[in-house]
Amino acid sequence: MSMLSAQKLKMRKAFREALKRRGFRILIPLTVLIVWHLAVTTAVYEVGKHKLAPDQIYANGLGKFAHDGLTYEPQCVELCSIMKNEGPVAWWVWPTQLHVRLYSLSLMLFIRWFSFNILTIEILNLSYYLGIVALVFKIGTAIFDRASGLLAAGIVATWPSFLLHTTQLLRDPILILAILVFVSGVITLLRGEMTWRRGIMLALRISVAILVIRIVRLPIWSLLCAGVGAALVFLLITFMRRKRIDKTATVAALAMLLVTLLVPQFQPFFHNQQELRRRRMISPEEIQSCRWNSKSPRGEPDLNCAWTNRVTWGRPTTVRE
Repeated sequence: MSMLSAQKLKMRKAFREALKRRGFRILIPLTVLIVWHLAVTTAVYEVGKHKLAPDQIYANGLGKFAHDGLTYEPQCVELCSIMKNEGPVAWWVWPTQLHVRLYSLSLMLFIRWFSFNILTIEILNLSYYLGIVALVFKIGTAIFDRASGLLAAGIVATWPSFLLHTTQLLRDPILILAILVFVSGVITLLRGEMTWRRGIMLALRISVAILVIRIVRLPIWSLLCAGVGAALVFLLITFMRRKRIDKTATVAALAMLLVTLLVPQFQPFFHNQQELRRRRMISPEEIQSCRWNSKSPRGEPDLNCAWTNRVTWGRPTTVRE
């Protein structure tokens, strides 16, 4: 009996020591989040499969609340066929949107045995979900404290509309993830005290986030540029308060500014990653060039850009392919 008690005490002690290890502390919430998201995705799929809510969810799990997925579904299947028959180069240059191209990678793993459904793209959606929750925790901890970070991450992880949308075939998750990577990078930049290796990795991370945002959601580019400008101003204020200049943070900030200035110059190379595969009323580049003027006599906004030469309000005269 005494030997059994000693073994129990030893096991309890080993368990407490394991809980103190950082890797084990991360493993538990990570496992919970994975099981939680898989359960939600499976539940949505089963609701659609058994027609429990036919007015809201289709048989493959795509919801009418995320109807863009119906457009992206055949494109994903098409990209899988292109990869199989023509190879990765043809798959990469085939005109479509970046997020659809990435979803097709997840679908490729299962399309040999299953037709498209939301479970076949769960690998990528789960990755987006985990990345978003982790970054919310990181940002909350950096700005406030660990408890605030945990609270914010818990709210986001269980928010119903967010959960549902991360089970669908949408571009929103990759856009949210890229924005959070950018915000997290800026916060790290403002905190300073980085090694050169960490500064280079930070600059690379921010640069990739800027590039993804440009490709996935071009119309918010002006807002992103404003965010970069604000980050530079806050960094300058931080240097003035500390009365010293952090060389690593300065180099990372200059790299961020350089990428922001250079990325628009490569816009023609991004077209294959921004193709809607349907007729456009106005291209993203034309949206960027528009300027809002005063109200017209009829009370309608007056846009000053090339598009107004082709369109009268409410009555398009020609349509851009």
